[in-house]
Amino acid sequence: MIPVVSIVGKSGSGKTTFMEKLIPALRRRGWRVATIKHHAHPGFDFDVPGKDTWRHARAGSSTVLIVSPGKLAMIWDEIGREPSLEEAVAMIPDADIVLTEGYHWARTPKVEVFRRGYSDEIRSSPELLLAIVSDVELESAPAPVFDLEDAEGVAGLIEEEVIVPALGEDRLDFLVDGKPVRLGESSKERLMDLLKGLGGEAKEEVFVRWRRESKKRKHG
Repeated sequence: MIPVVSIVGKSGSGKTTFMEKLIPALRRRGWRVATIKHHAHPGFDFDVPGKDTWRHARAGSSTVLIVSPGKLAMIWDEIGREPSLEEAVAMIPDADIVLTEGYHWARTPKVEVFRRGYSDEIRSSPELLLAIVSDVELESAPAPVFDLEDAEGVAGLIEEEVIVPALGEDRLDFLVDGKPVRLGESSKERLMDLLKGLGGEAKEEVFVRWRRESKKRKHG
C-alpha cells in the first residue's frame, strides 16, 4: 500500500494551510503526492450546485464520472458505509505518498499541528507521532518540532522516514541543475543497470556530474 502520513490537529489550527505548503515541498523533491480529506459529517456536496454532474446526482445517478482529456473525477452516492482509510488509499492509482487531513484515530504516522489558542495538549500517540508543527516552544516534546512555515523541513523528514523506507528498492535521485526530474520506469532501469555496472553492486552511492563546456574561440 502507498505510505500514508496524517496531518492532524484541532479544528481551525491550520491543517489545510500547512498542507498547502507541504504538498509543493514534497513535489519539489520529485514525489507524487495524493491527498485524502476526511469529512466528519455525512451528505457533503462535492460538485458545484447547478453544474451538469450535480444535476446527474440529484436526478438519481448513484455514480457520476466526469472525464476530460487530462482529468477524471468520480462521485459515489449512498455507499452504505464510510470506507476505511485503507480502502480509500487503494482507490488511488499512482502516488508515492498519501497525505490525509484528519484521521487522527488511524494507525498512521502523524504530523500534528499544535497552535497557540487552539490546542492544550498533544493528541497523537507518541509511537505514531512523526513531527509537531507549532508556533510555540515545547519542552520535552515527544517528536521533532518544526515551525509553521517550515514545510521543507517536514517534507525532508517524511521523505527520509516514510517514503524511502516504503520503496524497498534502490533509490535513484536524478537532478538537473539541482531540480529533481522523475524518470520513466524503463529509463530508470537502464540508468540503474549502467550505474551498477560502473560502480559495482557493493557501492552504496555513485555520483555523476556532467557539465556543458563552452567552446573557446580560436584566435589566428
